Amino acid sequence: MGYSDVYLLRAPNGHLNEEVIQLAENHGLKVIQWSINPNDWKNPGTDKISKHILDNLSNGDIILLHASDAVKQTEKALQQVIPSIKQKKKDFLTISELITLSETKNEELKSKNK
Repeated sequence: MGYSDVYLLRAPNGHLNEEVIQLAENHGLKVIQWSINPNDWKNPGTDKISKHILDNLSNGDIILLHASDAVKQTEKALQQVIPSIKQKKKDFLTISELITLSETKNEELKSKNK
């Protein structure tokens, strides 16, 4: 691929199948996906974006948001969402941090079940 520090793959539009997953894994990539999609790219309104995120948020969720000139409401929605999430004492993590936590928990479970 030409980039040595790339190790995550999010398929465009979320279109995945076993072939894509296997190909990614064969190239040392971890496949990721989102768990919350407020469809911000449709510009449904900042309140609707915020409500969708906050009503569906759980630990470990990955929120799909877009950054482009066509997406006009995401920034304002985040100004509502971020303080609400912080008020709930939730932490923001990078995907790498989330994967590391997940792998650590999996290893802990495996060692407890031996």
